[in-house]
Amino acid sequence: RRQGCGGGVMAALRKGVYSLPQTSVVGAWRLNRVARVRLAAATALFRRRTLTTGYRMEKTGRETQITNRVLMIRSDAFGFNAQTAADNQFQHPGDALSDTQIRERALKEFDGLAKSLRAHNVDVNVVEDTHRVSCDAIFPNNWISFHQDGKMVLYPMMALNRRLERAPEIVTSWKERLGAGVVDYTSYENEGKFLEGTGSMVLDRVNRIAYACLSRRTHVDLLRKFCHDFGYTPILFEAAMQCGDQYCPVYHTNVMMSVAETFAIVCLDCVQNKDERVALSDSLKKSGKEIITISEDQVKGFAGNVLQLASCDGKRLFVMSTQAFNSFSSEQLGVIRSHCDEIVHSSLEIIQKHSGGGARCMIAEVFPPYYKDS
Repeated sequence: RRQGCGGGVMAALRKGVYSLPQTSVVGAWRLNRVARVRLAAATALFRRRTLTTGYRMEKTGRETQITNRVLMIRSDAFGFNAQTAADNQFQHPGDALSDTQIRERALKEFDGLAKSLRAHNVDVNVVEDTHRVSCDAIFPNNWISFHQDGKMVLYPMMALNRRLERAPEIVTSWKERLGAGVVDYTSYENEGKFLEGTGSMVLDRVNRIAYACLSRRTHVDLLRKFCHDFGYTPILFEAAMQCGDQYCPVYHTNVMMSVAETFAIVCLDCVQNKDERVALSDSLKKSGKEIITISEDQVKGFAGNVLQLASCDGKRLFVMSTQAFNSFSSEQLGVIRSHCDEIVHSSLEIIQKHSGGGARCMIAEVFPPYYKDS
């Protein structure tokens, strides 16, 4: 009987049940000393995995907000993408450097960010871009996302040359590694409807909220479909930034806001409609986030294009470019540090200038399916 009860506790631990049945707890306590030692070791292992692999100690099936595993695409085809420049106000053409020098410096910046993440014990999976069909291939978060319900999502993208980034071998590899199913929205490109992954959406995975500013790259119908399919509540708004003497729509939500475990960074000034601004702020507050507000100038410094990750030893990291780090005030950095163990930053000057994307854009978070030891 004692062994049977102990087995029930072990099964519960493997399945991720945090609140164990009372009979199991009592039975476990009555196990002999060796069994209790083994149970304690298993409990410690499970809790450690909760921090390091994205497991969650509850049976509700909710996702964790952060992971310690990421996918990054290393490409020597980097350059200015004329097809995306029309609505990406962060891209700046022209440079004293040659195209070859720009590619070499972009590779150096990419390697520097990957090295910094690995130095902080993040599981960085770098895939070489063998196709060289897009100068924006270093931004995989726009075409793929991973979810703990055992699904990978492929997204429709506006730029024709960016659609070629969806490499079948990458999809197949991760599908096999994670045992994941694939949800494919790419056919909506034929209807002129786009949703560019976690660029278009900033996900609060725990509270099941999808924040999105509507733009040419974020179609309301497709956003609502994603929310319906994955059980999210959409918080929609329009956002714009001053571009010279006029206002331009913000092309991706993740350049103006980021949602972490216990705090959020957002430029509320970009949301010009008062009701939408209040709804956005209230949603963040009600979900327990401390709000760090940033200015439009800080958005232009990529202070919104940031991401919280976990290290393999359970530390909370906040990742950004050095340019973003320098744009934060000392008070803002202090608030961030109160929520995280370390701030990780790396110079991305060339990448940000020529592509209009920063550290967050370069990282696709990989979440293993529920309770799968991968």
